[in-house]
Amino acid sequence: MELRSVFAHLAQFPSLGRPFRSGGRRYWRFEHRSHIIFYRQDRDNLRIMRILHRRQRPETYI
Repeated sequence: MELRSVFAHLAQFPSLGRPFRSGGRRYWRFEHRSHIIFYRQDRDNLRIMRILHRRQRPETYI
């Protein structure tokens, strides 16, 4: 599954990710192959905030 398909899947099922906090903000985190997708959800939208490689440390970039 490519990343665009993953984004569409997360838009339909946003709770597939795990909660993640950084800098006092709440995000969701979803791992796909060698990537970690960080996103936020409000009532109507899912926003992809950052995509990192698995070896990158989220605390450094978020």
